[in-house]
Amino acid sequence: MSTPIRVLHVDDSALDRELIRDALEHDSADFTVITASARQEFEQRLTHGEFDVVVTDFNILGFEGVQVIDAVHAHYPHLPVIVVTGTGSEEVAVEAMKRGAADYVIKSPRHIRRLATTIQSACERKRLLAARLQAESNLRRSEERLSAFAKALPDLAFIPLLPI
Repeated sequence: MSTPIRVLHVDDSALDRELIRDALEHDSADFTVITASARQEFEQRLTHGEFDVVVTDFNILGFEGVQVIDAVHAHYPHLPVIVVTGTGSEEVAVEAMKRGAADYVIKSPRHIRRLATTIQSACERKRLLAARLQAESNLRRSEERLSAFAKALPDLAFIPLLPI
């Protein structure tokens, strides 16, 4: 059995928090949902928890989803944030994506059913990004070692081979 995806869900509506929890935890054991209903609770959970993804409403009382995106990326630049909202306007979606949201889902029964797949896709992109960054770092270190080795060799070590 794989480790469940840890989701930090930020929403001031108890009904919407239950809707998301139901869509994720009750349909699958692949998710653990931790909720935050206000800014202070969100910031505390973000600081003290380890999450694979943040799911946020766009309109939270006294705190907007774009502020959630900014706060998450200030501390964890590669942590995906998915905006889930009842306002399905293109302006909201564009603003969320410009701020770095991994995706945008409308709170309707038809769309919310795809939330689990959306989260899994965002986590997979995060995993692939981490693997690419690690490979690039390993390549840089290898190139640096090779360069240092080549510089340390005396010039006489490079004797051209003569044809036989």
